Amino acid sequence: MAIVAVGLFLENQPPVEITVAVNPLAEAWMQQAARGFNDSDTRLSSNRRVRVNVVVVEDVGVWQTSADRVWTPEDHPAAWLPAASVSVSYARSANLPFEIVQPSTARTPIIFGGMLVVLTL
Repeated sequence: MAIVAVGLFLENQPPVEITVAVNPLAEAWMQQAARGFNDSDTRLSSNRRVRVNVVVVEDVGVWQTSADRVWTPEDHPAAWLPAASVSVSYARSANLPFEIVQPSTARTPIIFGGMLVVLTL
């Protein structure tokens, strides 16, 4: 009975929220991918649901060093899809801790090449 109670308790918990920031160039694609993921009712081994939230952010807002910067090392989304790999270099020079999980497949400034970047502490 305790196992059933724990299972019901975990199932009724709010979903684990994962926030992904994207450049406006990738917003439509990422919103569609997030909708598909959220509709699949993906669950952790504990039976808690997982939900992906998408926020739109311009690359310049990430790597600015002024008080206008949108993120800090302590306050940021779980992942970022920037418009260009150079944005990651600028953000690193602004003391934001990034780990490139998947490098871009596009290598020209004309083509948008999505890059998954995870902020680490």
